[in-house]
Amino acid sequence: MSRIESLIMYAGQFDSLIDVGCDHGYIGLYALEKTTAKVVFSDISEKCLSKARINSGEKFRDRAEFVVCDGVPKDSKADVAIIAGMGGQNIIKILQNASSEINRFVLQPMSNVDKLREYIYTHYKVEVDDVIEDGGRFYVVIVIKNEFSNVAVDDKIKYFGISNGEISDAKRRFLQYKRNILKKSIAFSTESVIQLNLIENLI
Repeated sequence: MSRIESLIMYAGQFDSLIDVGCDHGYIGLYALEKTTAKVVFSDISEKCLSKARINSGEKFRDRAEFVVCDGVPKDSKADVAIIAGMGGQNIIKILQNASSEINRFVLQPMSNVDKLREYIYTHYKVEVDDVIEDGGRFYVVIVIKNEFSNVAVDDKIKYFGISNGEISDAKRRFLQYKRNILKKSIAFSTESVIQLNLIENLI
């Protein structure tokens, strides 16, 4: 299953979706093709939004909306918003300014995942924190419900999103990959040593 297919799968059932920072709009377009939902494409770049508009074509004109903005469109209402391909710090900023009328978020950060986890586990109900594989690469996917929760974030949660001891096959392969990378590092930072020790205990 591709990264985009997985993100839509994790979105669950929805009648409305926001593709935040849509770039070429491939996530939103896939949602239009596979569901009957209304999709809002948002991006800070008019150029990117124009590409998304072209890619969606006329076929989905009645179900597609395009908004130039930084993050989630103001006062948005939606069953789910997908924020993918951004750094964790940027995702935090978007969440802090997002409407309370969005029920769930599917997050796919590319960096600073530990910082993102420290924030969301103390502000939202985390439903899924897993890893997907696509094209030989690993991607973290986190699904959060827009209701307050405050979970104590230990190192297992912070670095690997493991809170209940259950590890999916994909996450186990990611941990093995991460362990190999850390072991090949010439100089270990304190943080790297913590992560390596955690992985050794987990797998």
